[in-house]
Amino acid sequence: MKAMLQCIGATIQEVVEVNGCALSEPELWSTLRSVSKWLLRNNVSAELKRKNFIITPQKVILLPFGQVAINYDGNEDSNNVFSSNQLLNFANGKLHDNSLMVYSLGLTLLWCAEYNLPGNSPLSISNELLELVSSMCSLEETSFEQVHAVCCQREDV
Repeated sequence: MKAMLQCIGATIQEVVEVNGCALSEPELWSTLRSVSKWLLRNNVSAELKRKNFIITPQKVILLPFGQVAINYDGNEDSNNVFSSNQLLNFANGKLHDNSLMVYSLGLTLLWCAEYNLPGNSPLSISNELLELVSSMCSLEETSFEQVHAVCCQREDV
């Protein structure tokens, strides 16, 4: 199954569940860099529907050769776990704030880092990554440009 996932691509959720453990720090950095690059390159439109602004483990598809894609056809009900109160209170159908995508990507990465950890176990990621992901989850206007710039400064990503 692992070999098949590597050949055709799989969602982050599938990868984590098949491996039965959290993503490693290099995998988290690589995923973060690839997703932020993809979103910047594809100039995600502000005309997307509400559910499309939420990035979840079911939406991020890891492809061969370090590429990623985002599947916008995910189940909207599962998105609520990865969204903020700001988004849940959003009512008019359109949104012009990419910080909500940054927020949900941060929560997705935390989910990947915490997967199958025993209760109260500390995350095994560096302070640098934890600070970046925490800033993403705080709605303090962290942009994909900032996230991508931090990832690009790292030599190991």
